[in-house]
Amino acid sequence: MMSAVEDAAAPGTWSVPDKGMFLKPFPKHLLLCNSAPALAKVSGLPKGIKLAEPDQQLFDKADAALFFKLEKVLPAFREKMKTGLTQDAQLNQNPGMASLMNIAVDRLCELQNLSAALRLANNGINLQIETQAQPGTVMANYLSNHPKTGVASLANLPTGNFLTAAAFKWDPKVAANLINTAVDAMSGDPQLAGKLKADDLNDLKKQLTQLFSQLDSGSVAMYPPANPNPAGGMQMISIGDYPNIKQILKNAQSLSAAFTKVSGQMGTKVPLTFTPNAGKVENLSYDEAIMDLSQMNVPAESAQAMTMLTGGKNTMSKQICIINEHQTAACTGEGALQQAITLAKNNPTGLDKDANIAQAAANLPSQANVYAFINIGPYMQSMMGMMSNMQGQPGMNPMVMMMTGMFSQIQGTVGMSAILENGRARGEIFVPGDLIKSLAAVGMQAAMGPQAGMQPGMEPAMEPEENQSEDMDESDMDESEDSTF
Repeated sequence: MMSAVEDAAAPGTWSVPDKGMFLKPFPKHLLLCNSAPALAKVSGLPKGIKLAEPDQQLFDKADAALFFKLEKVLPAFREKMKTGLTQDAQLNQNPGMASLMNIAVDRLCELQNLSAALRLANNGINLQIETQAQPGTVMANYLSNHPKTGVASLANLPTGNFLTAAAFKWDPKVAANLINTAVDAMSGDPQLAGKLKADDLNDLKKQLTQLFSQLDSGSVAMYPPANPNPAGGMQMISIGDYPNIKQILKNAQSLSAAFTKVSGQMGTKVPLTFTPNAGKVENLSYDEAIMDLSQMNVPAESAQAMTMLTGGKNTMSKQICIINEHQTAACTGEGALQQAITLAKNNPTGLDKDANIAQAAANLPSQANVYAFINIGPYMQSMMGMMSNMQGQPGMNPMVMMMTGMFSQIQGTVGMSAILENGRARGEIFVPGDLIKSLAAVGMQAAMGPQAGMQPGMEPAMEPEENQSEDMDESDMDESEDSTF
């Protein structure tokens, strides 16, 4: 039990000896510190903290809020992180990755402050997190004024039972810069001297820059397959609306060739091939990207998990098909592309008008750089099928059926948004009240025991035959003994 003791030398100041904390109560606030001298110093400062206008607006609308002045603590954090990186044995064996981690720490330590706010509404909860980069830094440039989009950009996607949906619009030069910085860091490994060819590396960077210049905006949704846990391996169905998709696919073959070549020279060996017009489904031509898992330099456990996802195959493939001007399917797994084309043809467009998405969007900014929506119940059901495949248990076994039945009762869609402007990143998350209620109900059901989560018509698992025969023998013995007397 924690107890506080009043300091006789400084009346009104209390300490918690075993926790190393010092506190001083005031009529409307409480000061807490890990140092008595620091507490005395802060107690004498003028009241009131002046926040930047965006932070003050955040606080004014919040039911609860926090503000962290990162620029005061990050320098010390940076030194500790840098020391830790130099002492990491694995990173010492991989200088390229160490260089990448050091860059990430440098960028993180360019943040100036962080604020978080919680708002409670009748229909749900809003969590808002904002961070400001120090002016003139590389991070501030990354968080520059990107062009925005709205949830209406989902309008060309099919309606129906979706798993996730997202829309984005940003400055492609920033994304290309990030990727090329990462490539430079990884390729700067002295161990690669003489192995990595400069012309091949420059070609890869050129291809990546070109890709991101074309991938400046778009929207995409994932949909559940007909069988969430097929014996033939994982199925993934996505349909997207990308304005520059034809140009992206046109350059995909040269990008995959450049990526395979450089990864081989770096020793990671990711054999990726891209074949235009690989086949047809319902008279629609599709391109195919294939990764040969048997040639990858990965641990045996990782290789085994990947082959389980593919139904025992040594290749992982993705078919990409332009269905119409505003719908492109990208699918993994046997039969998935056929399902995507059928979905696009049979379901009307207008995913932005989905009731759950519309509710979440109404509680998010009207314009943002990124939107994401997760239909929690169907998404969790889909994940159960994937997990079962990874464990080498295809088919709907009793445990998967029980969990799927419970997740089918979860209602509600979580909505998220991100805005990057003026060197500031602003993220919002909306959690609907219906989701909170249904999660609570499912939690109580799970606490009641396995049978509470069964779907209608399911029966408890039968006991093993050996146990049944043993029980039968004991029962027969009892009856025999009773009949003797």
